[in-house]
Amino acid sequence: MPRKTAAPPFAKNGLPTDYLFYQRKYYKLFPEIYPTGPGLPKPIDLWEDKKYYGKVDTLERFVYPKTDSLKVIYKDLQTVNFVADALYDFVGFVDRAAASFRTCMTSFIDVSKPVKAHTSLVDLYFDYFSNTLNHAFIDLFTTPQQKNEILNFDDFMNQYINYAIMNSDQPHTLVSFLRSDQVSNRCSGLIIDFTKESQNDNHIKWKKYLSNDFFTDYMKIAAQFGFYINKNAPWSIVANLSSKNMKKYMLPYGVGNADQHFYTNCFQAEYISYESFKKYMFGAYKGFLSPNNDGSPSRIEKEVLRNCVRDSVFNSTFSVKRVVRDRTTEFKSLIEITYEEFISIYPERYFIEKYLQVRLLESGFRLNKRKQYALLRRVFRQYKYSNVYETMIFLQKELFNLTP
Repeated sequence: MPRKTAAPPFAKNGLPTDYLFYQRKYYKLFPEIYPTGPGLPKPIDLWEDKKYYGKVDTLERFVYPKTDSLKVIYKDLQTVNFVADALYDFVGFVDRAAASFRTCMTSFIDVSKPVKAHTSLVDLYFDYFSNTLNHAFIDLFTTPQQKNEILNFDDFMNQYINYAIMNSDQPHTLVSFLRSDQVSNRCSGLIIDFTKESQNDNHIKWKKYLSNDFFTDYMKIAAQFGFYINKNAPWSIVANLSSKNMKKYMLPYGVGNADQHFYTNCFQAEYISYESFKKYMFGAYKGFLSPNNDGSPSRIEKEVLRNCVRDSVFNSTFSVKRVVRDRTTEFKSLIEITYEEFISIYPERYFIEKYLQVRLLESGFRLNKRKQYALLRRVFRQYKYSNVYETMIFLQKELFNLTP
C-alpha cells in the first residue's frame, strides 16, 4: 500500500504566488512528505542548499569535467568515470535484489536505463552565444548607424560592452552562463536521471515516487553505492563525493576525495571562459566583417539628403542619395584573416581589460572608476608575474570577494 497523507503536496508552476511559496516550503520541510528518520540517508537539495553542487570546487571556483574523464553509462549518456562504475554496480545489485524478491523498487523506477546524464557546457554555450547573444547584439541591438561607426574590433568590442550594460541581467561569458539556471547541475557529470518528469510538479513526485512503499529501499541502496537522492527530483541520483562508498570507486582513478576530483577531472571554468571569450568575439567580429562567409566585406551604407531650397516649398527640391562603400579593416585581407593575426593586433592585456569589464557587468558589480581601475591594476600585476591561467584564477577570487 502506498503511503498516504491528509494533504498531498501540489506545488506547480502557475499557482498563485502565495500558494506556490507555501507549497514549496511544505514539500521541503514537512517530514511526512520526504521519508526521514533513523537509518534513512539524507537527500541533497540542489535548489537551495547545494545550488552549485558539482559546478564549483571545494574553493568555490566554477569548474566542469574534462571529456577524457567521462565514461559511457547507457547508449550515448556519460558521467564522470567513477560515477559510471558506481552506477554499474548499483544496477547489478538492484537487478539481483529484485530477482530474489528482496526489493520491489523496480516497480516504480528503472535504474538500468538512464534518460539523462552529463550535458556538455561547451556545446550549450556555443549554441547560446551563436543563437542568443550574437543574434541579439548584431541583428537587434546594433542600429545601422552604429554598424557604420564600427571601423575596427575595438569599436566592435566597445559596442558589445554597451549591449552588456543594457543586458547585464543575462550571462555573457561561459563562466556566468555556467553559474546561471540555464545550465543544469548535470553538466558536472555527477548526476543521473532515470525519467523525464518535470521538477516543478510536486504532486507527481509524491504520487509516483515518494509515497511508494519501496522508495526507502531506493534511498538505502543508492546510498550503499555512494549516491544521494535529489530531493527535488527523486528520480535522480547524485554522486556524494564525501561518501566512503563513492570514494571506493574514486580510488582506482587516483582520486581520493573531492579536492582531487576537481583538480584531476575538471577544467577551471574561468580560464576556459576567458579563452572562449576571445575566440567567440573574434568569430563574431569576423562574421560581422564578412557576413556572406566568402571573404566579401560588409559595406557601409549611408543616405545623403540633398536639398535645393527655393522661394517656396513647391519650388524646392529634395533628393536622397544612397552611398555605399566597402568597409576598411585593420586586417590585411578578409579572405585570409586568421586568429593569430587578430591576437597579434589585440594582445592579452587588451582582452583582460575587456573581459573584466564584462564580468563585472554580468556579476552585478557597479564599481566606480577608481575601484575598477584598482582592480584592473591588481589583475595586471598578477599577469606580469605569472600567466593567463593563474591570472584568471586570481580574477575569479577577486570577484568572489567583491560585494554586489
